[in-house]
Amino acid sequence: MMCWDILKKPQQQNHTEKYCPPFFGRQHHNTSVSQKMNVSFYRCVTQHRLIAAKRKIVEGQPLESIYSHLGFSDYFTFYHAFKGEYGISPRQFRKI
Repeated sequence: MMCWDILKKPQQQNHTEKYCPPFFGRQHHNTSVSQKMNVSFYRCVTQHRLIAAKRKIVEGQPLESIYSHLGFSDYFTFYHAFKGEYGISPRQFRKI
């Protein structure tokens, strides 16, 4: 089970707060994810966003639009999250 499954796939938005259904707060989700998957809610959301980024890269979408569409504040933040998770840059991933 992926950590995102715990959150019941709420409607996707750009900000972490909007990933939470209105009847549960961020702390509830952070606790649920932390207890069940041993990762923080923030890490879970970041992983989900990076998986979506990989899909968009494969689909051929421009890198410049991917990071902002997925809620990363800038390309630098997206680049370092992507490279930290997968060991290659988004541009290198596009070439493989």
